[in-house]
Amino acid sequence: MTVDPGFAPIFHGWNVWDVFAKNDLDTEIGGIGVSPDRRLRIWVDNSIREGAPAAEVADPANPLTLVGGTIEIIQNAGGLQATLRKESVPGPAILLDGPATVHTVRFFNRGPATALSWPHNDNFLLDAVYQPSTASPITNAPEPGTLAGSVNDAAAAAAKTTKTVVTIVVVVAGAGALLWVLSQANKGRRRYAA
Repeated sequence: MTVDPGFAPIFHGWNVWDVFAKNDLDTEIGGIGVSPDRRLRIWVDNSIREGAPAAEVADPANPLTLVGGTIEIIQNAGGLQATLRKESVPGPAILLDGPATVHTVRFFNRGPATALSWPHNDNFLLDAVYQPSTASPITNAPEPGTLAGSVNDAAAAAAKTTKTVVTIVVVVAGAGALLWVLSQANKGRRRYAA
């Protein structure tokens, strides 16, 4: 996927980013009582929703998914190679106005591959976008489930359970019918023996 300078790619499937988060996040009315990790996840989700509307990061079958609820903070990029770093973004330097720590996040894009203008604000700055790899368990993991998948899985499990119950009923009924036939045959033998 070729991306214009100044834009961050969003791959179809798993994506891994390094994001600088200021150590002392600015106070925001919407952020009161919200943990720094949750604010980071919300920022990533909002950046994608606003900058790359073709991307589908939220569970499309669950309208009640919280903003940032599908963004994961992980230990590290696990050996993946950076596709782009903030140093490659043209124009003036992008900096945060205080000390910051790098956090690695992972999210799944169900939509097509797309791109967004290099995301940053006063608290957060995208530092690196990693190239997905089939050799990495981080980006070669199964697709996350959806509410629809859960409903379908539950329906499949219910159908399997129903089939099992019907099979048991048929076997028990068949065994009962066989016992009845044998008992009737046994009664008839006793009559002729007397």
